This record gives sequence, C-alpha cells and structure tokens, in this order.
Amino acid sequence: MPSHSRELLASAALVAGACAPASTPATCGEDPAVRAAIATAWAAHVDGHLRQDAEVAAAVYTDDVWMRWEGGLDLRGREAARAHYANLYGTMRITALAYTSDEVLACGDVAHETGRFDEAYETTEGPATYRGHYKEMWKRGEDGTWRVHQAAGGSLP
Repeated sequence: MPSHSRELLASAALVAGACAPASTPATCGEDPAVRAAIATAWAAHVDGHLRQDAEVAAAVYTDDVWMRWEGGLDLRGREAARAHYANLYGTMRITALAYTSDEVLACGDVAHETGRFDEAYETTEGPATYRGHYKEMWKRGEDGTWRVHQAAGGSLP
C-alpha cells in the first residue's frame, strides 16, 4: 500500500474517533429509583407467597435465574423456582414474610442487593419462624422490569 494511502487511512481513523460520540460510563451506586423498583418486586413476591401462588412468587426471577441456598438447594430457571414453591406450599403455609434491603448498588442495568428476611410459617407440626440473609444480582429487562438473575443465601441465628 502506498504511504499516502496509509496516511489517509490513519487520518480517517483519527477523524472518525474524534467525531464518534463519547461513551458515557455507567454511574454506579445507590439509586433511589432502583431501590424502589426492587422493593415493589419484593412486595409482589411476598404477596405470591402469602397467597400460595407459585407463579406470582416466581415472577420476581429472570427466566434463567440461578439460585443457590444453604443445604444444597440449587435452582436454575424461573420454572424450577415456580415448581419448588408449588412443592413447598404442599408442606407449609407462609403466614408472614418481610424483606429488609441493607444495600442496593446499581450500575446500569444491573444491581446488587444485600439483605435479610424474616418468615413465619405453619406446618403440620405447628408454627415456626426462619430468618435468612441473601445476596441478589438484579437485571433490568428490556421492558424496564427489575428481576433477580442470581441469588444466594442462608439462615441467620
């Protein structure tokens, strides 16, 4: 390639780079709007559990969610979560459930949440309670809805 052609290509690359829109880095940190959207999603999840509606309870998850819980629970996919909840409702009834978000850090279409929850339930053996902690990775879908994409957690004393 002649030297003037290389110079033209180099100049064109410089001009194209200078005229290209600057990429705006995602702002990461606390975002009240994301925190509110996540709180709304948790409220619907709780409502599903209290009504023993596995479909509504599992709607908080992405189609390809991956959940790992203490004791070896490893669920992959919203359908697996729905089936797990439907099975769970056959052995117990959740009577109260409250989530407390300790931290939500949003970065673009992803948010990380750390929190805990308190649950009361009834079985054939009587009433019981469970306290747990969790770490969630939320993703914002094309429709703007925030859903849990990855989840992990366990019990609290």
